[in-house]
This record gives sequence, C-alpha cells and structure tokens, in this order.
Amino acid sequence: MAELEGTNLESANLQGTKLEGANLRGANLTNAKFDSKTDLDGADLTFANLFRSYVDETLTPRNARLDLSNLTQTPPQMIVIPHEQLEQ
Repeated sequence: MAELEGTNLESANLQGTKLEGANLRGANLTNAKFDSKTDLDGADLTFANLFRSYVDETLTPRNARLDLSNLTQTPPQMIVIPHEQLEQ
C-alpha cells in the first residue's frame, strides 16, 4: 500500500497505476490522468484535490474513500450527500 498523503501529483499520468489501498489523503491530483486500468480500489482520497482530473474512466473509484475531496468540476446539482451523513 502506497503512502502518498499530501503528495503533489498535479498533472501526473496515473494511467495503469496500481493504487489499491493507497493513502492519498490531501494529495493534489489536479489535472491528473487516470484510465480504466488505474486501480483505486480501497484508496483513501479524503481531502484530495481532484480538480479537473480525469477519473471518469477509472473503474474502481466507487470503492475509494472520497470524503470532502475537491470535486469542483462537478455541477452542484449533481453532488449527492448520502442520507446517513445528513443526520450526523
């Protein structure tokens, strides 16, 4: 498991990279490029900056932790907050 907490990976080419279970808390992934072979299964992207990154081709982000990540390019009406978090 990679320890990349707070790492500056701006504009990094992460296509085909195995980041399964990686600690990417607070990492700067602005403009980073991912593809369908990038493995983010179980990765911790809490507080990561994903501004203008290309994660849409990645098959495994649904299993990654994305709490309070910067998803600025997502239109506000498309951001969904799970009902459980609203009750906290």
